[in-house]
Amino acid sequence: MSFEPEKSSLMEKLYHSKLFEEINKSHQFIELFAKDYSDNGFQEEKFIKFGERFMSKNEIDNQFLIYHQIPFLSYKIMKDSMCIGGYVHQLATLVFKKSFCIVFNLNWTIKNDDNSITKRIKSVFPGCDFDFFTLNMRGIHLEYYDLKKKARKTRKYDNKPTPPKSNTESNVNIEREESGSSSLDCQILEEKSDDDEINIQEFSLNENESWCDSFWKSKRNLLLKNLMKHFNFTVQQKEKLSSVFATYLKYLVKKKLEELVNIKETEKTVNNYVYKMAIFMANKDSGKLLLKKILNGEISGKKLLEYKLGDFCEKKTSFATKEIIYNSELLNKPALQTFPCKKCATMHSKYDSCRRDD
Repeated sequence: MSFEPEKSSLMEKLYHSKLFEEINKSHQFIELFAKDYSDNGFQEEKFIKFGERFMSKNEIDNQFLIYHQIPFLSYKIMKDSMCIGGYVHQLATLVFKKSFCIVFNLNWTIKNDDNSITKRIKSVFPGCDFDFFTLNMRGIHLEYYDLKKKARKTRKYDNKPTPPKSNTESNVNIEREESGSSSLDCQILEEKSDDDEINIQEFSLNENESWCDSFWKSKRNLLLKNLMKHFNFTVQQKEKLSSVFATYLKYLVKKKLEELVNIKETEKTVNNYVYKMAIFMANKDSGKLLLKKILNGEISGKKLLEYKLGDFCEKKTSFATKEIIYNSELLNKPALQTFPCKKCATMHSKYDSCRRDD
């Protein structure tokens, strides 16, 4: 007697049970992320964890993705993360591509020349630069593996120990990099220095960049947290503010670091900006108007950079100031001065004719 059919059926059952178990686990982390996103909006660290886990999964149920609207959610994150750029935006793009392929059953290389379907899909996802029907799962996974390799190399390079100081020239270069010199200065130094000095400079520059990233992100979260104590924002409004504040603080920190050339002074200045802005938007009428303009899309993050520290306060009209302006006008234009006239019992200037004379 042969038991091979029973063995094969048993193996199939084990395979299917493992498959269902993996699918159920996939469902849980997707469901948790979708719920957290709807409650708290976009959070970069949580999305990176979700995106990396999502891209590493082989089996995901398309109906579950449709139910939680993952293609639309990942598309929105992809669009909003354009201002952040880098790894987050690339990962969001890959998550969107993969979820789209799963939902529309574009599992491998499937070509479709139906223009009506292409137009319909592009109307649902406007602004995408890639052709949906040229997408394939194999290509997306290769993109993800390349992205992971680059990310690992960057992390290894960032965590590398600082080389020993060799001479006074390299010390000067290190101090110049730590003080926040521009990329143009770095290029000039690299052309003149040896390989060891280039490594030192690049490492110092990476330290500054990593500090900038962590600092502006913490200030953005703090600003949003303070504003949420005073206002009940919708999920869309939270995302809008997060995107605008991200652009604003990212460029503000870099700008102040270049101006002040000192991390402690930069922290102090940016903290002052964030503190003033939070109080201004929460308590002042003109601040609430500014917040409204940001939510309506009238003011972007780069436009917000034009505001100075003194602009984040209520402008009060002073009676004394008005009096000074008024008196200066009277001195320049004496015809405006009027006096009580005893003849006609009215007020008129010295140069006007008296009513009694008329």
